[in-house]
Amino acid sequence: MGLLALFAARTFDKETLLAIVRRMQMSTEIIEKSAFYQEALAKGEARGKAEGLREAALAVLRSRFGEPAADLQQALAVADVAALEGLLPHLATDTSEQVRARLGL
Repeated sequence: MGLLALFAARTFDKETLLAIVRRMQMSTEIIEKSAFYQEALAKGEARGKAEGLREAALAVLRSRFGEPAADLQQALAVADVAALEGLLPHLATDTSEQVRARLGL
């Protein structure tokens, strides 16, 4: 039943899928405890965290230096969470050259 729900998720939106699951009296707990679901959830949370850090970094850079150059924006777009977390505390005090160096530019 859980596998069926997993494949149905590729076809139906979240609300429709939950309605089907409820009609079948299937517990969402089975799905939510699956390793696949937990991995997908962790990946989504990591992507969300990275996006939030990127937006914060861009906001600080814009307020200090104006619109960042395209290469700087691209470097931020591909930076992982660890790099962004390491960069963020320095954005208020680093020069633009130091920020670029921290991103390998």
